[in-house]
Amino acid sequence: MENYQNERSAIISIGDKKIQVSYLWYPSLDERKHSILVLPGLDESIGDYHKFINELIKEFPKYSVLAIDLRGQGKTLENEGRISSYTISLDHQIEIIKGVTEYLSIKSLFLVGLSYGAGVSLYAANRIKNVEGLALLAPYVSKFKNFSDGFSGLWYTLVHLNPFYKIISHFTLPFYFQIARDRKRLNPNVEWTSRKLFALTKLSTGIMDISTSREAHALKELSLGVHFLLGERDDLVAINAVKHLYQKINCQNKTIRIIPQIGHRLLINNYSLCTKWLIDILNE
Repeated sequence: MENYQNERSAIISIGDKKIQVSYLWYPSLDERKHSILVLPGLDESIGDYHKFINELIKEFPKYSVLAIDLRGQGKTLENEGRISSYTISLDHQIEIIKGVTEYLSIKSLFLVGLSYGAGVSLYAANRIKNVEGLALLAPYVSKFKNFSDGFSGLWYTLVHLNPFYKIISHFTLPFYFQIARDRKRLNPNVEWTSRKLFALTKLSTGIMDISTSREAHALKELSLGVHFLLGERDDLVAINAVKHLYQKINCQNKTIRIIPQIGHRLLINNYSLCTKWLIDILNE
């Protein structure tokens, strides 16, 4: 992996705990433009997105570009040490986004999130007042059990039927992620230690706290709109569930694009395609 001089860290307070958060920052000379903030997927980090980030810098010279490893991800996870005694709620992630953007004096944000990062982006848009637009790539959808086949659909059906599904998840998710690792469905760039698998459990149980349908319905009109991108061959996110989520959004400026022959890891395997999609959105 290439080293970047712009890779930095900041100390952010999360309740009574301080977290050393890793981020990439490429400031623009034009402060009037929005900042593009990239949030990685569940088992990815900004370290996987350097090619995508380089293309953003090249194609959007008037925009600042920021990418954050949230709690439980990438170098932020490495900096934090043990996380077994902590939960990773979305409210914690919002505090990290607020902390980093306030530290950098960022005035407005266009959020680009993949999968888990898209779920965090949607949640952030209703809680951070300077969010002006969303690009949601293969977004997490909280209740997709009616749209998903096989083991994953059955698993989510069972946990959502049980009022103690989060408690159950603490026991079942580690096994679920071990199977995913053994089947090579997790990020191949990562050495999946038990600690990192445990972090995936913490992230997953944290995002289960939200209803993406409710968050979508609550969205205010955003000046840069709300935009969805997903691959037709995505085997982790159900397309019909994303379409259902899209319909819940009341904003006038919204778009959805489904790309054939494309899978889930859009910002690693299809970063040029994603950049061109963002060019169409932001240059309208």
